[in-house]
Amino acid sequence: MLRLAGVEPRGFVAPAYAYTPALRHELALGFDWWATLLRLVGRDRASVAPALSLRRSPLGVRAGALASGRLLRLDLHPADFERPRRVLALDSVLGASRRTPVTYDDLC
Repeated sequence: MLRLAGVEPRGFVAPAYAYTPALRHELALGFDWWATLLRLVGRDRASVAPALSLRRSPLGVRAGALASGRLLRLDLHPADFERPRRVLALDSVLGASRRTPVTYDDLC
């Protein structure tokens, strides 16, 4: 569908990070990267990069962001933006961060 729209997909994130061995095999053949819950897998390397979910408590989100190191992956769901405390936690994390926003394509 993306190709029909003129967009060349380079990566993939499975819904709920549900990967099967067959899916992993196909991804390795046709994509530059894919992301699991705990890492980002590229053609040449894999990086430990746990995804931080806003479904944690706001304090847990802030603590996870502080402990994440150089790379902070945020696992956002559209429903997160309907919950004011989650939006405030996200604003706090992004406002306090000295990191540069990038996409998965930028990293792989």
